Amino acid sequence: MGQNAQDKKSIADDSLNYKILTLLKLVTKSPTLTFKENKSSAKLFELKMLSNILACYKRVGSISVKNASGGILYLAGSPASANKKKFSYFELYKGNRLEYEVWISVQFITLSYNLKLKCNGLSISNVPLSKIPHSAMHEIDVGIFRPTPDDNYYPSHESLCAGFSCKHLKPTKECVREALGFRRETGFLSRDKPSSVSWFKPHLVPSKPPSPIYLASSSANVLNYRDPVELIGVYMLYASFYA
Repeated sequence: MGQNAQDKKSIADDSLNYKILTLLKLVTKSPTLTFKENKSSAKLFELKMLSNILACYKRVGSISVKNASGGILYLAGSPASANKKKFSYFELYKGNRLEYEVWISVQFITLSYNLKLKCNGLSISNVPLSKIPHSAMHEIDVGIFRPTPDDNYYPSHESLCAGFSCKHLKPTKECVREALGFRRETGFLSRDKPSSVSWFKPHLVPSKPPSPIYLASSSANVLNYRDPVELIGVYMLYASFYA
């Protein structure tokens, strides 16, 4: 079942919230987790994708839930920074080494803005957060990143290892165009290289850095858009959902 834009923010019933929360508890081995409040179906679909990602990583490493005081998950409901004091996130470890962080609704700083800075002899480290224009940041529904600093932070496109645009609806060409926009703003077209997250899907990604972009949908119709965009590193992903 899909969801229209008009009701994407409507709160889902208790049973669906319970099912998705149970998935997160199981995959993180954190039985005390709870939501601060019930979520919309659209947000729950993002969390279903998150649980799928974490389940894949569990085959090769371990997961730690961060900033979930008292078991409460504090998840951004709108575009946000990777603020480790405000929002919950997930650390992925290979042995004792922190490999990745997974965030919900985090904005990253685009490739085009980094290019503009380089043309002016600057780097992102020279620009205060308050001076970064809104147009230089894009929200990714679920993002797998290299470890981020401890302060309030917008990750660079270079630290994005995989991005997921999540649609709890029957996708349209507009959704595909959005994913293609993410592709353009996260890497240069290049020779195929093994995916930065080959433990999730073993793609050869034609991008530098080799960060796959996924258009994930609760409708199997999304698979109709695979050809030809997968040739440039945008992948269609069908994820069954409860609603």
